[in-house]
Amino acid sequence: MLTKVQSGGNRGASSSGTILLLRFISLRRIRRASYAPLLAIGMGLMMVRLLAMAKLLEIGEFATLSSALILSGLVNTIACFGLFLHLQRMLPIELARHHHRASIVLMSQTIIAAFGVGGIGIIVGASGVSLGGISADMVLLGAIHGLSQQLFLIATTESRSNNETVRYSVQHLLRSLSTVLLGVVAAVVVGSASAVLIAEAAVAFVSVAAILKSAGRRFNATPSKALLLGIRSLRRVDWISMLALLAYSVVVAMSVQLDRWLSSVVLPTKAFASYSFAWIAMIAALSAQALVNASVYPMIARRFALSGRKAAYRLTFLVSFGMLAACLVPAVVGVFVADFLIARYYPAYTDAIALVPILAMAAIFRISDFWSSFLIIDGKERRALIATTLSLLGTVAVWYFAIGGQFSSVNLAYLAAAVSIVTYVIPFGLSWHARA
Repeated sequence: MLTKVQSGGNRGASSSGTILLLRFISLRRIRRASYAPLLAIGMGLMMVRLLAMAKLLEIGEFATLSSALILSGLVNTIACFGLFLHLQRMLPIELARHHHRASIVLMSQTIIAAFGVGGIGIIVGASGVSLGGISADMVLLGAIHGLSQQLFLIATTESRSNNETVRYSVQHLLRSLSTVLLGVVAAVVVGSASAVLIAEAAVAFVSVAAILKSAGRRFNATPSKALLLGIRSLRRVDWISMLALLAYSVVVAMSVQLDRWLSSVVLPTKAFASYSFAWIAMIAALSAQALVNASVYPMIARRFALSGRKAAYRLTFLVSFGMLAACLVPAVVGVFVADFLIARYYPAYTDAIALVPILAMAAIFRISDFWSSFLIIDGKERRALIATTLSLLGTVAVWYFAIGGQFSSVNLAYLAAAVSIVTYVIPFGLSWHARA
């Protein structure tokens, strides 16, 4: 009898454990976890797009495309005069509190600011002004392309901030698929950097229109109502705080892009094309970091709002150092694979082989850096701005002295690695100090 009772008790415990397990592994959890492979596919497609462009376009056109993409990234660097960073910080909180009107205001004023930044670049390009040897036409197209990408980031902030990672991953995947398909068609049929830029920008604008239309239905807000709310709210913006966010965004972007900007100015066309090709490793890392941060940033913001600074710091620590450890082995393998692929399939870019290991080191630290997100969420952007600026200037000064003023592709790659490491360590130190 005792054995039967124990057996029945064991079966009951087993049944209870099974029920708990089934509750844990629910369809909802599975669906939410499915965002990771979708985002990974989308990120992979955007990297494949650059490899395809290097293969399909002549080396001069690829260099031209790379220059325009630098300008496109510059539009995103301005971050809507700092309002985009403010949007990322506040929208998760407003949505968690079901403040839909405030959410509409945040998104609308950020979109208005994006058109302001993009409009400046468009006016400069349309006026026939060239920048750093980049033609006025490429300045114009780079500004339009950058505006389209910034608007896509703004539009998808709603799904990311609402913790709907699957919806965001689908949005990103569809945009990536369309971008690759139309970009490849443009490269094959027309064979110019201009055609590729126009195709990619068109895809982004269409995606933004569809996403914002859907968001408007959820918030019960027409485009005209949202625009009016955004315009009225601009006078209440804390522009001092926004300028601090803008300055921090620019400094961080300089730390990321400085070697790339210098390469477009000091290197010959062929060397710049090879450097841009090797820089695909950095683009992949930055894309991966942005994609992971798309879900991690709202998580940190929510954790900070609901559980406090310590809990947000612990989450950032786990994600940052976990990513750093997880990237080490794939990076080593990736270097050997890249050497083989370049030598076999991209003979015009063999100069990039010497750059890949150095830029891979920089990429590991870039993909693992979430400390800037923590500092912005914690409201420490001004302290982070000063520390990051001084560390960047110090690193550049030491690097310039070490190379004796001799600019080369390899020296620029070492600059990228040195800055990546320093600008990872400094924000980490500030975050550790502010964790209590």
